[in-house]
Amino acid sequence: MKFVIWCLSFFLGLRLTTEECGFLDATPIERKKLNDFFAGESSIKAGVNLAIQFVDKHTDDARSLKRIEAIIHALFMAQNPQALCFEGFQYLYMALDACYRQVFGPRTKESPDITHNKRIEWLCNQFNIVVPPWAKNQGGTMGPLSCTTRNDSIHEALFFDEPLGFSVFGGNVQPNDDGIILQMENIICRVLVALLGKPNAKYVTTPYADRQYASLDLA
Repeated sequence: MKFVIWCLSFFLGLRLTTEECGFLDATPIERKKLNDFFAGESSIKAGVNLAIQFVDKHTDDARSLKRIEAIIHALFMAQNPQALCFEGFQYLYMALDACYRQVFGPRTKESPDITHNKRIEWLCNQFNIVVPPWAKNQGGTMGPLSCTTRNDSIHEALFFDEPLGFSVFGGNVQPNDDGIILQMENIICRVLVALLGKPNAKYVTTPYADRQYASLDLA
């Protein structure tokens, strides 16, 4: 079952695949390289059971299954050592947007869409994840990440005022991303755990601003 393999790959932090080649992905040979948590064997087994239960709950919603796979895939692709700065950022932003869509559900007339400047903050609030400064919506204006970096790269092919591939995150003059890329990765990991059925897991609300591994107890 492909979906379960995708989820097992996420819980291990090690890219697994049912395909002959996984050439689009970062492919470390050690566990915990593509996530920020340590899960013991009992938690890994519990994670597999969560994946199976998720499939059972979404037998009539193939889109949700594919969306979770896409989030994991984008998270992994963003960490490919050969990815350029703008590529890593775009993969992570797409993963966050897919997380939002999975929680929010399909667009309906009764539930108006939430604009990009509010989505990450809204997503964090759903699971009591601390909202990072770069995602906070202040005074109804778009935050710098949504307004500038995302809009410029997607709509104008510019990344920190340079053509794609010609600038690092934060710009070439005194570049500083303030750990934003790492925070994006770690928020995605927490939301994935919640989406797969464990929104109350202690890990979901743990600090995520550094490179320390957190414990994921799903047993």
